[in-house]
Order: sequence, then C-alpha cells, then structure tokens
Amino acid sequence: MKRLLTAVLLAAGLVALPSLASAQAVCTLPEENLINWPASGTPVWSLCWVRATKSSGARASGLEIRNVYYNGHLALKRGHIPILNVIYEGGNCGGASHCYRDKVNQELGYLTNNICPPPKSGTNCGYAEPSCPPVMECDMASGMVDVCTMGQPPPPNECGQMCFVGVSAEELPDRLILSTQLRAGWYRYAEKWTFLADGTIQPSWGFSAVFDPCTSFTHRHNAYWRLDFDIDGPASDKVVEGPTPIGMGEIKTEAKRLNNQPGLYWEVTDRNTGRGYRLVPGAETENAPADTFAVADFWVLKYKPEELDDNGQFGPACAIKINPSSTTITSTKTWWSGTGRDSDTSGRIWIIATSSGRPWCQSATGVPETSLKDAPG
Repeated sequence: MKRLLTAVLLAAGLVALPSLASAQAVCTLPEENLINWPASGTPVWSLCWVRATKSSGARASGLEIRNVYYNGHLALKRGHIPILNVIYEGGNCGGASHCYRDKVNQELGYLTNNICPPPKSGTNCGYAEPSCPPVMECDMASGMVDVCTMGQPPPPNECGQMCFVGVSAEELPDRLILSTQLRAGWYRYAEKWTFLADGTIQPSWGFSAVFDPCTSFTHRHNAYWRLDFDIDGPASDKVVEGPTPIGMGEIKTEAKRLNNQPGLYWEVTDRNTGRGYRLVPGAETENAPADTFAVADFWVLKYKPEELDDNGQFGPACAIKINPSSTTITSTKTWWSGTGRDSDTSGRIWIIATSSGRPWCQSATGVPETSLKDAPG
C-alpha cells in the first residue's frame, strides 16, 4: 500500500523494532530540506521538509514532510494538509455557500531565535533552530492582533527572539519539532510536526484570528491531513480497521469511515515485516464529529500519483470531494479530518487533530492528545 490520507490521527506502537537500519532520507528536489535528529551520530529520524510556500497541491498544503525514515526504516513518503476550509452558521461570510477553501501557503511572522544558524547566514533563509519554544498567535494570552510585525521591533520576550518567517526546528533531547505559522485572510494557523524518539509522530494544527466581522459568527474549521505511508517501501502494505468484530478487518477496497464506534482504530502495516502505524481517533472527533459538510473522519484510497488533493473533482468550491469507489486497493493513501467549532466573537479556537500534547489558542487543558506512533515489527 502506498498513500494514506488523514485529518485526525492517533497511532500507537504495535511491537518494537528489532534493529536499526542504515537508510536515511535523500532530498533531491530544490524545495526539499534535509534534517536528521539527532544531528550527530546515527539519526533516529531522517526526513525532508518543505516550506508552505513551496508545498504541493492546487492550493498548497502547509509545512510538508517527505521521505520520513525512523531508525533507518521508511515510514512516511509524504505528509501534508492539502484541504483546509471553514463554514459559517450565520452572516454573509463565504458567499452563497457560507464557506471558504483556504490556501495553505501564506507564511506569517512569529517569534523565534537562532535564526539562520551556520552554515546558513543572514536573516532571510527561512530556517531557525530555536533554543526556546517559538511564540505564535496561538501562544498569546489575548488574540485579535498578530504576535509580531515584520520590520518592527519584536515585543518583549525571554530569549532574544526576533520576528521570523519560515520553519523552526526544535532539536530537543527526546523529540524533534518542526513548526511554522500561516495566514489566510483574517485567520492565523500554527502548524507543527513532532517526532518522538519512540517513533510517535504528532502533527498538530492551531487556529486563531485577528479581528474581522466574520469571526463573530459561529463557524467550523476543517483540516484534512493526507498521509502517504510507505512502510518499508510501497509494496505489500495493508490497512486494517479494528478492533474486530466492531471494526471491519482488512479494508480491501476504497472506503471512508466515521468515528462512530468506541475504540476504533486503523493500522497501516507491511505484510512482510509487520512494521507499521496505528491511527487512533482523538477526543476532537467526539466533540466535533464529521457532519455532512466535513463528510468523514477517515478515508483509505488506492494510490494515484496525480491525486495530491481533491482538485478537479465535481462539487461546490469549498466542499470535500474525496470520493471512494469500488476500486480494489493494491497500494493506498489515506485522509484524516479534524474539526474545530468556534462561537467566540474573538475568533480564537483550537484544534488538535493529532495533538501536540497541549491545546493551542485556548488556556483550557484536559483534552487528550492524539498522535501517530510507529508500529514496528
């Protein structure tokens, strides 16, 4: 199986990897940037990252990761968010359909430090290795204004942070975190990919806004992750829905699913090695389940190299057009969706579609994290 598309994920390990392999990511395209963690010695994680401005898809797809290796084993060929929309329950926002399909390529400045470390230079390289967590709109105590304005002095901070546009890579003792901040109109989006030493992958997406009359109307954001798993290569992969008998067992034809049963999960594994990932829905699918606009929580589709998004499919401009058929799956891709609902006039909400471990854009706590974890064999 080859490509997996998702939008709200949690994955748990199945068994432990027996030994380290030596393969690492190769980043050959001009927009790709190699990162290994840890930076010295044999990397636990090796992958290519792509800035949102250069990401794939008809409307781009945010901070994109490619050729992701864990302990020398290929796990993920591509991960990104090609579909991001918002629908309003009132007012005149979004035209006749009351919705927008946002582009996911407009970077926005935020606070970070250690900008353009050697061998890079200057201040416009688009890369930083901060020694303290970056500060984005979702981290601010109050909303409605941007955290910083490029070309202006940065607000007071604790570790010499400057206004910066691009990708920050926090290389911590137990994890690697890639993050960026994006904008679409009055909305502000904070995106992170977290890679833990135990093989867990935690993609997360935070929503916020600056002032606009539309933010006073109740609205829902939907973010859709497309995950292209190539566990130990594209051949011999399979998707299983569990636990059985609640689940459907192996999914052999294209399908979409709702998270409407307790304990549901989906496993993507290599038939030969037994390595893989388990995707487990998080609390956000219980608090904001997929409705007729969001369509579903999970899709599994046959891989087609031209299908990086739903561009060209029939339907309203901002609706979801991921349509399973009866095609037999020989190689696969999956989508996973995450929904956040906002009725606060400040426009500040948060969603953890596969959580970063703490809520964004809200001071409340207590929402369980969702994650994606290596299921080795």
